[in-house]
Amino acid sequence: MRILVLTNYYPPYSVGGYEIACETTVNWLRKRGHQVQVLTSQSPDETPLAESHVLRSYDRIDYAKGSYRQKWQTEKKNYTLTLDTIQAFQPDLVYLWSQRLISLGPVYAVEKSKLPKVFEFGDFWPDSYLKPGLTPWIRRKIKERIPGLHGGSFKLDPVISVARWMGPEIQSKYHSQKVVFIPNGLDLPSQKTWPDWNAPLKALFLGRIDPEKGLHLALEALLQLKEQGQILELTVAGKGQADYLDFCRQFVSSHGLEKQVHFLGWQPDPAPLYAQHPLLLMPTTMREPFGLVIVEAMLRGLAVFAPDAYGPAEIIKHGETGILFQPGDSKSLAQALLEQLKFPERLQTIGKQAQADAFERFGVDKVKRQVEQVLLQEIEAQTCQAS
Repeated sequence: MRILVLTNYYPPYSVGGYEIACETTVNWLRKRGHQVQVLTSQSPDETPLAESHVLRSYDRIDYAKGSYRQKWQTEKKNYTLTLDTIQAFQPDLVYLWSQRLISLGPVYAVEKSKLPKVFEFGDFWPDSYLKPGLTPWIRRKIKERIPGLHGGSFKLDPVISVARWMGPEIQSKYHSQKVVFIPNGLDLPSQKTWPDWNAPLKALFLGRIDPEKGLHLALEALLQLKEQGQILELTVAGKGQADYLDFCRQFVSSHGLEKQVHFLGWQPDPAPLYAQHPLLLMPTTMREPFGLVIVEAMLRGLAVFAPDAYGPAEIIKHGETGILFQPGDSKSLAQALLEQLKFPERLQTIGKQAQADAFERFGVDKVKRQVEQVLLQEIEAQTCQAS
């Protein structure tokens, strides 16, 4: 297959697991012998990369300072660029990931091309454009008729959803007729490794530092444990909002947690951290679509503590492959930790069971073969319709 991938971000620039999953998929498809061209945006703080299969040319809408003219110019450029790339690359199929910030221009261009297409949803990015209500609908209809603007109807179909819970909402919001559930996958470690369960137990927070990822809940839970005589060290690795990070640092300082909480910043290779920390705390407060860091930790034998909702609740079997607690509730997290820390042998068993489960369910080769089949089916379906 010749596959054109359209995405707003692409590693090394990434916001979270969505972009990492995109790169993982592209790499797997290329290893399978498919020709893949990625069309994405260039971050201002990046050094331009020389990648034959990645074109970083999309502009992004500046919602903070941009005018209506800037939005229109972004949409126009990205629409034209998409059509030009389709013409030059001649793909068999277009594979659309998040279009947030790059406008609906690429989507309109793909619709115009009439090529087979597949969307992959790792969040609800269309909400940025398809506002509910009569007034937004009227604006979209008016836009279709203004010369020089790009608009019109389009179908968000078919869709690969990374989580089952997202499926009904995708269908009801976007009227998608075909939604296929395929979870994210990861490259399996070359050998099964274990964290050091013989040393004093330490916990890890790994990921984006902002309120919706819930680091403050982990810190509150540690304070509650301390007040009950249980000391648990926590390593924080990641980057994000400076003001929120300052807030978390201040919380640690004002509550005397400096000896327990260690801020490392972003780490390009988390493998050594997994080896040093038997526990992962993932206290996200958002409607987490999936939770790639959960799977990554499970593959390395960690016991994961995560909220009993959305993606984490689909990945973790409570008490067997991880521990689930009440979403947004630091007391529930603290209680779960207090109960489990009494029995490190049980936590080690959970870590072993988590690793076996993750190897079985989330290996990249297993899940991406399912993706490959969806892409092939769409090409075959359109070929049959044409004949």
